[in-house]
Amino acid sequence: MRTFKRPAAPARFALSLVVALGCAGAWAQSTSSVQAGSIGQNQGGALNSQNMNLGNAGGQASSNVSAGSVMQNQGGAMNRQQMDIGNAAGSGSTTVNLGSVMQQQSGAMNSQSAGIGNVSGAGRAQVVAGQVVQSQDGAMNSQDVEIGNASGNGTSRVRVGTVTQTQGGAFNSETVQIGNSSGGHTDVSVGNVYQSQHGLGGNSSVKIGNN
Repeated sequence: MRTFKRPAAPARFALSLVVALGCAGAWAQSTSSVQAGSIGQNQGGALNSQNMNLGNAGGQASSNVSAGSVMQNQGGAMNRQQMDIGNAAGSGSTTVNLGSVMQQQSGAMNSQSAGIGNVSGAGRAQVVAGQVVQSQDGAMNSQDVEIGNASGNGTSRVRVGTVTQTQGGAFNSETVQIGNSSGGHTDVSVGNVYQSQHGLGGNSSVKIGNN
């Protein structure tokens, strides 16, 4: 009697890319220091996700990260990009220096989110970036940038040259929140904040220095 092996189940087409650099343990008393020329994530296809964590710290940990450029790129529908850079919680402290931060997507129903130098608890963050850019082409997409926001007794000091959000397509939304405080302390300097939308039913929102 001949026997046949059952074919393996097809691989799922959804893909996730995760990058973590210089992120200290949530409640550890550790220190990390990282230097990189460029950091990039690239995907083509639908239902993909990208997650990048750089120089975040919690507990009593500290993190120091320097990089020339940080980029996420996706082509396809229903994709997701997430960046967390230099965020601090608990009593953690972060120092991050970046040349440029960029998220790029083409396709419909995609989302982009970037959190840079946000703090909570007694955390402390110091972030310098030349530019932060989010770009999308397609309908029903969303963009969100949060820079140097503080809560609790946290302290955030952020220096950014330019923050740019651009979208092409219908029913898109974009949000920028910079230096907002809920009990914490913020010191944020941004050269330019620029939002651009082309298409029907778009929504843009900017919140800077609110208490």
